[in-house]
Order: sequence, then structure tokens, then C-alpha cells
Amino acid sequence: MKQVHHGRIIIISIFILTILAKMFFIDISKIKGHSMEPNLHKNQVIFINSMAYGLQWPIIKEYIVHWAQPRPGDVVVVRDPRENKELVKRCVGVAGDLWTIEEGYLKVRGCSYPLIQYSYLLLEERRRVPVNHILVVGDNYEDSIDSRTFGYIEWNDILGRVMGSYIDPCTRLTH
Repeated sequence: MKQVHHGRIIIISIFILTILAKMFFIDISKIKGHSMEPNLHKNQVIFINSMAYGLQWPIIKEYIVHWAQPRPGDVVVVRDPRENKELVKRCVGVAGDLWTIEEGYLKVRGCSYPLIQYSYLLLEERRRVPVNHILVVGDNYEDSIDSRTFGYIEWNDILGRVMGSYIDPCTRLTH
């Protein structure tokens, strides 16, 4: 009888720890579009470290405290500033970074990203990423809605950093 009771306590403890980990640390999502190809593909499963940059309230995804900022090159999950959906993008500029627009390209940190026809950044007079903001771009430069379209991402719209991915062998990745 004690072994059954002990087993239940272990199972309940694992269940509670799993829920807490999901709420505060790890999130799982699927890539919904083509903007991160060729590195991440539509329908690919990603694992998100939601505590990479700070502690967030689990439901409303607002930061309680920050302890790090994204680094250029980090693949981050952000809230689309125009609508309430999540986007997976690469951080290319952080607070204080200077950027320019030259010959149809956004240039930041020595890298060039082609501007799309209607670029929000063309309207910007500031050429420095503001405090508590980042610039993001999809890896598929020609087919990505990102900072070139909607501008900077605010801190509270950064939902986490992609830690890894998994391709389900039974799921067909679309191109």
C-alpha cells in the first residue's frame, strides 16, 4: 500500500513540475510560415526558453524582471506589434546599435538585409535602435514580415529565445 501511495506522489510531483516548467521556462510551438527558411521550416516544432531574457507573468507574457537582452544572431519569438500573433525571427540589432539604409539595404552590425518595397524603416529619422527595443529579420529575406515592415520590437513583446527544434518524421515539411 505504501508503494502505491509513494508512486502517486511521484506522478503528481512530475505533473506539477511539468506544468510549472511549461508556464515559466519552456514553451513549444510550430513554425507557421516560410520566413525563417532555410534554417527553420513550416510545421517544424521549436522549443522556446521563455526565461532567456527575464521572468514573465505566464498568462499575460509581461516581464516582471529582465536579466539579459537578446544578442544579435539569437532566434527569438516575438509578438507581432500589429496583431496578436507570435513570430519567429532573428535578432539583428539591439539597443544602441546604429543602422543605415544604403542602396536599398538595411545595414546593421556589418550585415545587409534587402529592404522590401514598403519599409517602415524608411520613415524613421532615428538611426539608432532605442533602449528596450530590438530589430528582427526573417532568414528568408525576400519573404519575411519583420522590422523592415513594422519597425522595432519592444522588450515586452519578446516572448523568448528558440533553444532548439525537432522535425517530426511523420510530418511533411512544406516548401
